[in-house]
Amino acid sequence: MGPVDSFMTERFFHELQVTKSLDHPHILKLYECYEDTKRFYLATELCLGGELYDYLTKHDHCEEADAALMIQQILSAITYCHR
Repeated sequence: MGPVDSFMTERFFHELQVTKSLDHPHILKLYECYEDTKRFYLATELCLGGELYDYLTKHDHCEEADAALMIQQILSAITYCHR
């Protein structure tokens, strides 16, 4: 493993630690990370609602109140991360 690979590995594990420390109702909770010789496995909370992208591509339009709620939740999560 070269210096770039080592840096990227350190950065990856640092990002995992930061992500595990996040505790916000609009951020998927990461509980643990496991690895074998080929893959990493992330254990997260169950998210039954699916991804926002999938929701938006399935629906032709979105009511203003629903869009406002989604934006409020996204901005709440972003504000939390920046604090």
